Amino acid sequence: MALINCPECGKQISSSAKQCVHCGCAFTVCPECGSVFVGSVDICPSCGYSSGKPEQSQSAGQTQKSESFFSAESAPSESATAIVEDPLRVWQKSSPVDGFMMKSFKWLKILIRILSGVFFAIGAVFFILWIQKSSLEQVSEAEQMVTLLRCMIGLICVFEIIDVLFDPVHDGFIKLRCGNWIYRKKLDAVTYLKQHCGETGFGEDIANFDLFSEATFLSSDKGSRTNVIAGLIVRFVCTVALFIFIGYAVMQNLAMAMVVIMFEVEFQFQFIMLIPTGIIAVIYFVSTIALDTVYYKKYTAWFNQNVTKRNLFA
Repeated sequence: MALINCPECGKQISSSAKQCVHCGCAFTVCPECGSVFVGSVDICPSCGYSSGKPEQSQSAGQTQKSESFFSAESAPSESATAIVEDPLRVWQKSSPVDGFMMKSFKWLKILIRILSGVFFAIGAVFFILWIQKSSLEQVSEAEQMVTLLRCMIGLICVFEIIDVLFDPVHDGFIKLRCGNWIYRKKLDAVTYLKQHCGETGFGEDIANFDLFSEATFLSSDKGSRTNVIAGLIVRFVCTVALFIFIGYAVMQNLAMAMVVIMFEVEFQFQFIMLIPTGIIAVIYFVSTIALDTVYYKKYTAWFNQNVTKRNLFA
């Protein structure tokens, strides 16, 4: 009996065990070369040793793949760990929070938009009911109506901020988290990208290939990680400021509309809040375009140098 390192948690365990006593990870040890694999493996990806179990039939044009995901040397090594199977699937299993974010973010977006629509409908119904009341009732309930509209507009702005930020924050978060995971596990992700570049599918979606390739790039480029974080901060600050001023502009014009309805005066459009809104919008688009251009130029150069020639802007 020999001691080996668990391929998942790295702690020492017996080579005769079937799973790690520390983290519960099931593994297989190749009796020929001593490599350790997560899961059950019939053919060793490192040396080609076969356990004698019948191979599963493969469709035409496909290569034989192992049931395990990653291979790791039993002895500590500075060399990268070879990736055998879909890395995103393993990453999602190893981090339930990241897996949940990957799978359910579309439904969360739909829920946020539904809630925004519900609050909009509530505000519109109460406003219409207020319009249909007599002048005296309108004046007496004007203050309550303004308070209600402020609450509805505030909630709608909050949901719209989340909706606008959801995609960039989600994508940036996933790429940074996956890149950190690749770095910690010392995975040979570049070789895997070379082997699978040009395939019509990668995991569940071809977009996952781009996500994993960007995560691999971020795992090796600290400056680009800073660029992504800076982009997320700029988007967050500008989006919040943008919707605060939009909310104030909408509220000012609704208040003006209420005055017109109650006292039958001429409507005067309130545009003062639209000036800072336009300035913030320009800052937002200029800064994000500049940050994204720098990031994707570096990513394109890295991809063309390390994986394959490809026009990422096409």
